[in-house]
Amino acid sequence: MKDRREKHMFVVTFCMSFEKHRFLSSAGTRLRRGAFAALLLTVLAAVLVGLNLLIGRLETEHGWQRDLSFNGVTSYGAVTEKVLRDLDRPVKAYVVYDEDRQLLALLDRYAAATPYFTWETVDVALNPGFLTRYRTELPETSAATDSIVFECEETGRFRVVSYSRFLSYTFDEAGELSFSGVNYESAVTYAIQYVTRETSPRAVFLHGHGEMDESETEPLAYLLSRHFYDVVYASLGSEKLTLEPRDVVLILSPTLDLSSRELGQLSEFAEAGGSFVFAVDWTTPTEHMPNLCTLMRQYGIVPRTGLVVADAGAVNTYYEGSPYFLLPMLYRTEASAAMADSGASAVLLPGASAFETPEMADQYVYTDVLLGTGADAYLIPPDRTDLDRRDGDPSGPFVLALLGRRITQRGVYSSAFAVGCSVALTDAEVYARTDHQELIMRVMGWLAGESEYLGIEGREAVRPQLSVRSLRLGTTVVFMLPAAVIAAAAVVLGIRRKH
Repeated sequence: MKDRREKHMFVVTFCMSFEKHRFLSSAGTRLRRGAFAALLLTVLAAVLVGLNLLIGRLETEHGWQRDLSFNGVTSYGAVTEKVLRDLDRPVKAYVVYDEDRQLLALLDRYAAATPYFTWETVDVALNPGFLTRYRTELPETSAATDSIVFECEETGRFRVVSYSRFLSYTFDEAGELSFSGVNYESAVTYAIQYVTRETSPRAVFLHGHGEMDESETEPLAYLLSRHFYDVVYASLGSEKLTLEPRDVVLILSPTLDLSSRELGQLSEFAEAGGSFVFAVDWTTPTEHMPNLCTLMRQYGIVPRTGLVVADAGAVNTYYEGSPYFLLPMLYRTEASAAMADSGASAVLLPGASAFETPEMADQYVYTDVLLGTGADAYLIPPDRTDLDRRDGDPSGPFVLALLGRRITQRGVYSSAFAVGCSVALTDAEVYARTDHQELIMRVMGWLAGESEYLGIEGREAVRPQLSVRSLRLGTTVVFMLPAAVIAAAAVVLGIRRKH
């Protein structure tokens, strides 16, 4: 009995020991498998994270990301593609304002397109001396906390682009100024071009003859500086002023004539290839300015005295009941061809004088009409107190703006632009309601011998509403879909009844 009990206990002990060993062995196996699975999961997660970071970096470096925004604001076009392809000097951009992810995405695309462009963000709180390194005489071209600085060490040039430069505004139907679009590409591409040049064109606003002052010409100076012209205000007697052949001298609505010495200076400047902008208002006493008229006549430009008024019946030639607010025709010239072809011809001249129709009497001078009126317009003398048409008033068509170019005795071209309305060049509200800004920059580019104004179009800031041009297709789908379902059900029901 005792032996059987001992045998039984031995069997039980052995079985328990065996089960325990098997349990521990199984638990160890599960534990090892679990640890291996956890390790494998960790490695897989690390690989996926690394792969994601690598792909993200490659997308940024090579510009693989697609622009799926409705306005394509983070993409660039053929003009910028050519500029980046031709870039042969390193350009570095310092982004002080880095809160706009769309802008940064566009800069990534620029950097992916060429090894000569790079960018980085700058925290002015950690680097307060950064802003003082990029100061100029004009606030528009000085570094600030809402700007981007483009710099080329090889040329020693930099350009500051304010964030406001990217934004555009227009007047809505209620006459209120509203945010309408963004244009990162134009500003960034222009800045890259500017800093990689050895020199830039200079716009010299002439003083000393009662011309429009700095406050009156501020919108024009701002426009030119935005498009990377160096803006200078000076008189011909200034020791600091030395005119260069690539300069454009602006003489805007003077009240006094040039002296003989000044005429000689400007004629010498023209002989070297310099260019001019003349703004002659209907109140400008050109009949008492023989030296100024002599300078303009070198380009086939002859001003007429008086105010051009549109005929009351020609309602499409003037603005909202004001027959002296002219809506002239834009002619196709070397400077305006792209605008004429695209239909960007909204021009407004509030109170304009006229010029004589040019005659091609000199083989070394040619003059093109840029803006003009129809035959219904008429010319009244400046001392008349009303706008009524009277017998003897000269009738149109009238020339309101001209482009002149001549070959000088030195064998170089000298160019001039004349317009009979200074407000057309200097009024910010006129800019907002018309195509004047593009026209001014195209004319300035033509005068300065620059390549054609890039004219990179802005992108809409507000997603356009969906619209249905035709209801026929939608109506057909609405009626055909349930009809098709009913027909299919009838076929199935017929088959079931047969079976």
